[in-house]
Amino acid sequence: MDLYIFGTKNNAEMASFYFIRDYPDLNFCGFIEDSPESPKAFGFPVCSSDIFINKVPPNEAVLFAPLTKGSARKEVFLRFKSLGYTFASYVSPLAEVWDLSIVGENCYIQEFNNIQYGAYFGDNCLFWAGNHIGHHSLIAPHVTFTSHCVLSGGSKVGELCYFGVNSTISDGLNICSSVFLGMGGMISKSISEEGVYVGAPARRIKSSIEII
Repeated sequence: MDLYIFGTKNNAEMASFYFIRDYPDLNFCGFIEDSPESPKAFGFPVCSSDIFINKVPPNEAVLFAPLTKGSARKEVFLRFKSLGYTFASYVSPLAEVWDLSIVGENCYIQEFNNIQYGAYFGDNCLFWAGNHIGHHSLIAPHVTFTSHCVLSGGSKVGELCYFGVNSTISDGLNICSSVFLGMGGMISKSISEEGVYVGAPARRIKSSIEII
């Protein structure tokens, strides 16, 4: 099956390397952008989304969209899903996932992630390197864990949340949608209001709408 990656930033380059190295059954064909600035990126062709949709039917390709900004990733994911396309997921051979059947579409699980028994997460989630997802945690779609984040066991995370590097969430908490936790932040109580949270313990400093 042919694979196309949405975007041409560093995340897209890194994803192409991982897929070519670890998923030889997928034939990487190039990148997609809504308004390409160049016909090539990292040595591969770049196709506009309009041309791609007209040229490549949904049954002939899978997509991957490793966009960091949750709302942008959600928009691309839902747009192409509505047209009938499916998305691949990447799970590093160096990641520990208790049950690979829990991995949905367009999930990106890099090396040294430890996703424990009983944890579940939705489509379109990103886990950069080295996170710990505790047992029986529930993670909604479109969530981003950067690196070295700890989500303790039994916690629930709403969609479009973003956890900065070295952030920590205590066990058994409920985190509502659209919470942006800054680098090194620590959540020790459940959160019911969207926003940007910083510090240890974390405190809300403003709305997260523009960031997420």
